[in-house]
Amino acid sequence: MLVGLAAQQSVGGTVESAELNLTDGMDVEGAVTFNDSGADVDFRIESDDATHMLFIDAGNDRVGINESSPDMRLHITGADENILKLEETGGKYALFDGNSITTSAELYLTCTTDQIFFKTAGKFAGRASVLSGNGNYAGFRVGDTNAPITMVDTTSFSTGLVTLAIDVSITPALHAGCTNLLGEVGGNASLTATLPAATGTGHKYKFVVSVVNSSNYVIQVVGDDIMQGHIVTDSTGDAAAAEVINWKTASDSDTMTFNATTSGGVQIGDWIELTDIASNTWMVYGYTTTSGTEVTPFSAAVS
Repeated sequence: MLVGLAAQQSVGGTVESAELNLTDGMDVEGAVTFNDSGADVDFRIESDDATHMLFIDAGNDRVGINESSPDMRLHITGADENILKLEETGGKYALFDGNSITTSAELYLTCTTDQIFFKTAGKFAGRASVLSGNGNYAGFRVGDTNAPITMVDTTSFSTGLVTLAIDVSITPALHAGCTNLLGEVGGNASLTATLPAATGTGHKYKFVVSVVNSSNYVIQVVGDDIMQGHIVTDSTGDAAAAEVINWKTASDSDTMTFNATTSGGVQIGDWIELTDIASNTWMVYGYTTTSGTEVTPFSAAVS
């Protein structure tokens, strides 16, 4: 039933200013245009429990679903369990939902399979998957490689190789899980890589000599952190029976140095890997080449 001035309008007529009340529903068979003049007039549909189940913010050209103040072109607000579902007729779907367990800014994309595929221009670009058997998180697979994605600047991604050419503060976002190349361009200037504080994250940082540097590659901790573990060295000058030495860290070791002679780093490919295993503690191991009278690459230079 129509109540008010709108009830008096003829077919094809226009209601310029009137109140339209529908108490028994309305069937519309023709096309309907709302706000054809483009006025700054909002449009709102209310549901049983939400005042803004569908909301058009005319002034800002935005749409809100269960959102009274959309701040994007489309802004959907939902309870923790379900926000958005994308489903094909075959039954496969993807869910965007929040996390009701923590208060952190987390958003989950859940699929009917254990993999999420990404394509650009119809070509396979990458996928995210769950590790087989244990349900732990896995990184992205890019193209046909297993390299992790790490942000190197605001416009590009690293596929696993990061070249270090000057002194650098190591960060999880840029260097964890990557092969970090010790590549001082001229091979004649000191390069120091300072690790983040060890807190037990499990992050791994691998450093590989890509340019032999006679002025030292130094890897050091911050604060009271220590390195614990060992590095195996292969001497170029000793007889075969004595050419391999296993250098162990001391209780206070916090720095590792490749000097391109006695403490290692003689050859491209020499490497060391550090893992954040606990608060204040890095596990370290590696393999390097030395020359001359060998010395331990470990020292307590920070604390």
